[in-house]
Amino acid sequence: MSSDGPRGRNKRSVLAKEERGAVLLLSDAYKEWDIYTDCRRLTGRLRKLAVAWGGRPERQGEGWTCRLPLGAVRFGRPRKPRVLSEAHREALKDARFGRDRHSRRTSLGGPR
Repeated sequence: MSSDGPRGRNKRSVLAKEERGAVLLLSDAYKEWDIYTDCRRLTGRLRKLAVAWGGRPERQGEGWTCRLPLGAVRFGRPRKPRVLSEAHREALKDARFGRDRHSRRTSLGGPR
């Protein structure tokens, strides 16, 4: 018997970090994503996502695979950063802090 165990389960991943990743497949014939990952960073997320959507993640080779409905995966464009002038930033900060202090005092029964 080899040192790999009965089904090779004790084997460490032979893929280098650069070779591990995720694959998302979508066919026009089906209404679901077929997802595979052997990336350690995504494995936990994929398994939790599959369970949350009622799927069953399954071990396949070095990674995990599952099927998810189309609505489970979304793509979005990057958001533009909001650029504020220093004066505008200070005005927002003053407005926020002034409102918070007042609402805290009145909610705690302090002076108005």
